[in-house]
Amino acid sequence: MLRSFRVSNYKSILTDQELHLGPTLPDSAFDPLTVAALYGANASGKSNLLDALRWAADKVSDSPVQQLLTGDSSLRTPFKLSPEGLAAPTVAEFGFAIAGVDYSYGFALDDERFIEEWLYAYPNRRKRILVEREQETIRIGQSVENHREIAKLVKQVRQDRSVFTVLRDLDVPQLDAVRSWFDGLVLSGPLGTVFWGRADLEATIEDDPLLVELARKADLGIRDIEIAERIREPREIDLREAAALESRIPDLRKRAESQFDKRKRERDINRIQERASQLRAPRVERQLMFLHGDSLVPLTLGEQSSGTIAFLLQMAQLAKLLNRGGVMVADEIESSIHPRLLARIIELFHDPETNPKGAQLIFSTHDTSLLGTSLGEPVLRRDEVWFVEKNTEGASELSPLSDFKPRKGENQERRYLGGAYGAVPDVDTGSLLDIFKRYGREAPAGEAPSTT
Repeated sequence: MLRSFRVSNYKSILTDQELHLGPTLPDSAFDPLTVAALYGANASGKSNLLDALRWAADKVSDSPVQQLLTGDSSLRTPFKLSPEGLAAPTVAEFGFAIAGVDYSYGFALDDERFIEEWLYAYPNRRKRILVEREQETIRIGQSVENHREIAKLVKQVRQDRSVFTVLRDLDVPQLDAVRSWFDGLVLSGPLGTVFWGRADLEATIEDDPLLVELARKADLGIRDIEIAERIREPREIDLREAAALESRIPDLRKRAESQFDKRKRERDINRIQERASQLRAPRVERQLMFLHGDSLVPLTLGEQSSGTIAFLLQMAQLAKLLNRGGVMVADEIESSIHPRLLARIIELFHDPETNPKGAQLIFSTHDTSLLGTSLGEPVLRRDEVWFVEKNTEGASELSPLSDFKPRKGENQERRYLGGAYGAVPDVDTGSLLDIFKRYGREAPAGEAPSTT
């Protein structure tokens, strides 16, 4: 489980900011927490904090995804509003627990190279070095099996590549659990934007009846979900292709060649016959069918609304995550999700029965109903709420709701919207109205306002 993530000098984040998932309330059901929510005004840096987590995980996996998304081949995107950010390194660190043992992995880098890198384990709360790097000097801890041989292998690692990405490719038992932990991160934008094919969705629905039950309870009009099978006879074009393939067989058999070539020709003939048989055979097609209304009218996936499809994709991701454990990071989680449904999703992570592996959900949102009592008891605990706000230098700063020491029973939604916790836009509604009115009056009748 993720215990903490800290980062400095990344996009709008200048000084060290840490998202800490250790509970601060005495009645904590999980250690660490399974939910963390980020609130803040537009452009406050919420997305940048989550993006930093994705970016840091991308460095661990040595994946080109971030480079493809940004079109930037440099190692980082530092804070650019002051000389301090351009000159200082960018630092990121994960704190996490695996089977009761704490770990920390982190690095510091500039535009061209890794300056530092470390991976520590803390069995019985005692620090054990697994990997340490400082400039070109790389140390493999003595507790790592075959550490001398591994040290020789990583000695020449490129300066723009992390040591851990090299170790991922080696069979190092002490690092297998760490590699698996990073593989368990699910990093997405708005929940449900990870691309799923129909086959993936069908397999998830077949394997997990929970998904069907959730679709029934979500008031989508769906009474049940089935996977229908139908036999499709071969098309005329398939039959013609099969005949054309088989017409080549007599010519192949007439050729008198060496014994080696004869065996090769026989293999070619067998492949042609196998392909022709496939083209002539009826095909079994599988299709998701959604039964709607009291009369159970079957509709295909393509006939569902975009909201229903988004819900199914979201639930498919969540069902897998809750079954296996791991961490999901989602930006703007409320996109296409009704507040009542979002509240129920968060409850899945809170309940040990539905979340036995301790899966975690970290998200940004503008949905303040999760803070208040309009849905009953507040959906989010006080130690699960964080605020992101920019200071006068334009740098994002992170602070937990618990720092404000809210009283039990306090209407946190009302106080947040009223500005008591900060992290809200400083917008004068009256001035906006004046601007729009003045802008409209300046435009001649029937003519678009000038933008110059």
